[in-house]
Amino acid sequence: MVIKALTVKQPFTTYIVNGVKTEEYRHRATLYRGPLLICSSKIPFDDDLDPKVFPNGMALGMVDLVDCRPIIRRSKYGFRYAWILAQAQEIEPFPISGRPGIFEVKLEQIPEHLRDSIQARLAAFHRADALLGD
Repeated sequence: MVIKALTVKQPFTTYIVNGVKTEEYRHRATLYRGPLLICSSKIPFDDDLDPKVFPNGMALGMVDLVDCRPIIRRSKYGFRYAWILAQAQEIEPFPISGRPGIFEVKLEQIPEHLRDSIQARLAAFHRADALLGD
């Protein structure tokens, strides 16, 4: 079993898993909808961030990617799409090597004591998706 994951630079990773940031701006659209493991990149957006508050190179939480919308006015960074995030949930951080874009993490890469809750989150999303699809 695998879970989809997304790497985001700190401090934005922490803001996402705390539910403060509900949009992630990207250069590309995505058709994926569903749970995402949110991972912090090894290099933060700002070098002055305290790594105890904003840890790097870690999986920090989960969200549901529920929509992808075009941005009418392009940002100064050139982002063209807003990925809409919901149901933020912090998890116990664990080290992970992120990648660009959405990538897959095998269940075996997740600490054993976190697997049940992550699997339950995936199953709940897929049950709700199946109900809405009928």
